[in-house]
Amino acid sequence: MARLELEDQANKAFTFLLKNDYKISVYKENRDDWHKAEIVVTAVQSLLFNNKYQTLFSPTDFRLVISDEAHRSIGGNARAVFEYFVGYKLGLTATPKD
Repeated sequence: MARLELEDQANKAFTFLLKNDYKISVYKENRDDWHKAEIVVTAVQSLLFNNKYQTLFSPTDFRLVISDEAHRSIGGNARAVFEYFVGYKLGLTATPKD
């Protein structure tokens, strides 16, 4: 699944389930106001571009980092993003079919 599709899917799910309790923001749509949200949706690849995760965010900005498709996203270069943030990490993945 493409990165934008994953962002859209996550945003829709969080909005459907949590919109009454939390302000949700897609980082790309609210670059200047992301810190007003309690849930920020973005792709690891977007954070990696030009080391954006280090220049725009502090290690303590997020208490929980959730990665969908974790079997693909937490290895290689992307691992640095997860190691940078000090909050809890949760990796999600689907069980492959035989």
